[in-house]
Amino acid sequence: MAKIEDLVRKTRPRLVVAYLLLWLAPGIIASLVHLCAAPDYIKFSTRILGAVSNLFGSWATIFAKLGDWPNAGEFFDFFYALVQTAALVVIVMISLITRKKWVQISCVVLFIPLILWWLYIGLVQLGSCAI
Repeated sequence: MAKIEDLVRKTRPRLVVAYLLLWLAPGIIASLVHLCAAPDYIKFSTRILGAVSNLFGSWATIFAKLGDWPNAGEFFDFFYALVQTAALVVIVMISLITRKKWVQISCVVLFIPLILWWLYIGLVQLGSCAI
């Protein structure tokens, strides 16, 4: 029984790091798109806010309201954002709670397309607001 507990203790930090990398690596790429492709009438400081808020996926336009992002919040859908966030949280929690390696791997594999969709939604919503 001690071996399983040692494995879980070693696996959880690795899972957390894996999830963070899978969220931040494509998120940084999407952030660079915001910095480079935003229209000229958007100030650079506002572009930085858009780049950071894109990491929050379907909640991005709400975070963009903190600055002066044009039309921020216009394309926000609370129910969709809540469902998408819940799906990601459930996947991460299942993989952190379970001790079965195959379930953890399945959760990480399922997390990849969901986090890419998460970032895509944030990018599209912010881009739609800027037009």
